[in-house]
Amino acid sequence: MQLQNIANAGEWTGLNPTIKQTLLYHGYTQMTPVQASVIPLFLAYKDVVVEAVTGSGKTLSFVIPILEMLLRRYQQDRPLKKNEIGAVIISPTRELAQQIHKVMTPFIDALNEDENCIVKEGIRHLLFIGGNDTREDVKLFNEKGGQIVIGTPGRLDDLFKRSTIFNTKEVEVLVMDEADRLLDMGFEVQLTSIIRKIPKQRRTGLFSATMTEALTKLVKAGLRNPVKVQVKVQSNDGEMISEQKVPSTLEMFYLIAKPDEKIARLVSILKNNQEKKFIIYFATGACVDFFYKILKNIEGLKELSFHSLHGKMVTKKRELTFQKYSQGGAGSVLICTDIAARGLDLPDIDFVIQYDAPQDPKAFAHRCGRTARIGRGGQAVIMLNENESTYVEFLEIRKLSTKEYPDEGGVSKSNILMQIKDMVIGDRDIYDKVKAN
Repeated sequence: MQLQNIANAGEWTGLNPTIKQTLLYHGYTQMTPVQASVIPLFLAYKDVVVEAVTGSGKTLSFVIPILEMLLRRYQQDRPLKKNEIGAVIISPTRELAQQIHKVMTPFIDALNEDENCIVKEGIRHLLFIGGNDTREDVKLFNEKGGQIVIGTPGRLDDLFKRSTIFNTKEVEVLVMDEADRLLDMGFEVQLTSIIRKIPKQRRTGLFSATMTEALTKLVKAGLRNPVKVQVKVQSNDGEMISEQKVPSTLEMFYLIAKPDEKIARLVSILKNNQEKKFIIYFATGACVDFFYKILKNIEGLKELSFHSLHGKMVTKKRELTFQKYSQGGAGSVLICTDIAARGLDLPDIDFVIQYDAPQDPKAFAHRCGRTARIGRGGQAVIMLNENESTYVEFLEIRKLSTKEYPDEGGVSKSNILMQIKDMVIGDRDIYDKVKAN
């Protein structure tokens, strides 16, 4: 495996004029380092394994080559039939798959509106995720077809087994986004099944924030002499850093409190920073449901807009929640589990709070990386009980430096606890959620 490092980005070159114009229209005037490295490799028909810090712009680094390669195919007079698929993008979660679909949409719309586009019948990209009716997915593809398919592994594997409808023999590009999480979530069987159904003579892109042993095995099994792309970051003293776990513009803090003081400290942070947009992480869906009910009714926080998200919510509700939060501005607060810890592109997040420390230490950096994206500043706080104070030393060992978050004050612990007690007594639903925790 070759190793390619890159420190600087550049302007967009060698792209279809409509694609370039769409990039500039949406404010992408310069390539990020990962884009500058990956796009030329993909377009040179190389397999790539990409390690990139969260928020580095990696989605465009595979969206653009897929569209360019699809256009090349038509220029070579090799059009795809209605039921033939040219590219497959696999994502670990529904939300991330929806986001990739959304990123690709303006480019496809622009190409389809271009009278000079070589794909006269139009380019179609379809989204297939769990929680929707499989029969509707089959009907949609059967009626319209789709050269580019984006989805979660379980749903794609199920659909591709219907080989008479979904023709995967012409797939030229396979992308596995957040590949380490695909394996962490137990999708190895589905991934293997999908890979077996598409041609070996294809281009494969494997994108991940971290390399794991299982991921290395997948690379050896599914990629041919891949180029490894690892973005280098330059520190203030000019030294090249070979690995960056979090954005350089991120300030990370820790906060140690007694269990009965923790909620008051959380309220204090929210109350004193109401001009910011927050994500708060909890350990379980039950915790999310409980704190969502509690926080939105606390005095001093009622001007904030709270949203809750976890894996046990039905798909439509998850979609609506994510949409409302994405469109919200200052004062929007997303209360969630790790379902929103990876990959989701929410560029305007100001503040990340980890109320519960993650069980998987890798999740710490991924959660923090929801803020300070694409050069923006951001803050992240992890809240620890007194018996968890060694977690700070653990983070130092992993080269994740934090400093103590100041006590902003202004919130009475006894007053907050009394409000919560009154809510629990007066609301059966909240009482049941307390028991669930």
